[in-house]
Amino acid sequence: KEAPLLHTLTLDLRWGCVGDAGVQALAALREACMLSSLALDLRGGLVAYAGAQALVSLRDTPRLRRLRLDLSDNPVGDHALAHLQEQLRSRNIDVSINSPQGGRQW
Repeated sequence: KEAPLLHTLTLDLRWGCVGDAGVQALAALREACMLSSLALDLRGGLVAYAGAQALVSLRDTPRLRRLRLDLSDNPVGDHALAHLQEQLRSRNIDVSINSPQGGRQW
């Protein structure tokens, strides 16, 4: 008997020192992913520009329609966050991003 497909996933990785390489590894799974909803709590991590670019690739996840990211207390900049939001919304993905400045919504 096959395991049921996972459609919603919440990962609480806060203060886990997840950096760009960790985010890139997560994003690399997008093509095989059947998720429609994904929440990543990456507060207190080391995600910078390269990690934000990897998160942009989540737009290619076939069924993803809702994405919640918390990047509070990460070194990613406003430019990368604005680009991330723009690219994800271009695929009609409902996006909510908390910024490094402590809760600013994008």
